[in-house]
Amino acid sequence: MKKTLALVVVAVGLVVVGCNKGGSAYQPKPPAKVDEFRPIEGPDQNLVPFQEGNQWTYTAKLTQTNGRQQQSSAPLEQTFKITKVEKTPAGTEATFEVTLNGKVSDHQVWLANDKGIFQVSIGLIPKAFSTPQPIIVFPADPNKTFKWDGTGPMPNGQSGKNSIESKIFGLQEVDTEAGRVKAIAVNSSTTFATPKGSGKADSTIWLAPGIGIARYTQQATSGNASAKLLLELKSHSLKK
Repeated sequence: MKKTLALVVVAVGLVVVGCNKGGSAYQPKPPAKVDEFRPIEGPDQNLVPFQEGNQWTYTAKLTQTNGRQQQSSAPLEQTFKITKVEKTPAGTEATFEVTLNGKVSDHQVWLANDKGIFQVSIGLIPKAFSTPQPIIVFPADPNKTFKWDGTGPMPNGQSGKNSIESKIFGLQEVDTEAGRVKAIAVNSSTTFATPKGSGKADSTIWLAPGIGIARYTQQATSGNASAKLLLELKSHSLKK
């Protein structure tokens, strides 16, 4: 499997265990209260704020298996930066430049409108999906499900047919390297077929209102190869 950190997180909760033996007065410190932002939907949504110059940096951990061989990379730094935002007849489009350890590794175009947030294309040499691929649909009601079928770039680095079934969960508290946030989780199960093989992928993305992507995980398999990816928000810089 090609070693590519493509977007498209099992939440790790903070567990505090206290012990009160022998009359100790020790009490565990409760987690700090998490501020809650109200999700905004539509072309000017705030789940992934579209404004030129907005930037998010993540710690990326990748584990790959090929047959009996397993390789885990040291933690990497991956950054998403919006380089262009424009209004189109379909909605608001944002172009992201993605860097991995300071080197440009991907370009992505996202779309937001009254129907949801979508990926339009990905790749250093942009490859478009046959129709915009939904990340989340509006209204983002808990337990809502949605599907997508089409063609485009797949998790194994090839292009082919893709079928996705997704489910939205309500706001959940999740830990990131930048602190604890409340985020909407969307789980997606994908099956894909390309000229060089078929496979499956399971991913979860956490979208924090007013912040952006807080955590993301993807596990993909194709033949005897598999890869697990974890992105955890480290820092972000949003324009006012």
